[in-house]
Amino acid sequence: MEVIMKLTQLRIRNFRSCRDVSLEIGNMHALVGANNAGKSTVLRALDFLFNPSIKSLNEESFWNKDTTTEIRVEAVFSELTDNEKEALNACLKPDGTFHMARSAIMGSGNGDSDSDGTPGRKFQLGSDARPSGYGMDPRSGGSFGPCF
Repeated sequence: MEVIMKLTQLRIRNFRSCRDVSLEIGNMHALVGANNAGKSTVLRALDFLFNPSIKSLNEESFWNKDTTTEIRVEAVFSELTDNEKEALNACLKPDGTFHMARSAIMGSGNGDSDSDGTPGRKFQLGSDARPSGYGMDPRSGGSFGPCF
């Protein structure tokens, strides 16, 4: 069985109960903790990072409901196979790792109002804009895109 790239680092900023959390992920990792410790938030952050169908968030998605901050989830992968290295060559860091990020900010609405009369608001989903980054390409409707 061929081993595929391995998630080795995860950083979650301003997402739900995580203000700024960094995790080093080993060969085996368990999420253990008391109720409301953030276990589900880590899983939701991974879903946000990998699931391009997530196109909207709500106030609860922001740490402390502070919609003035940017949500950002970053991941680092190592131990890429030769095929993965070839496919992602333009995106690899000098040390051979693959970095991926997804972010969201609260944007201004289109002028519509919610039923309670408050101005409509939307979330803008973005990606890592660094040339060697890889993430969600907003130009392709939220699908994974090439490095940009």
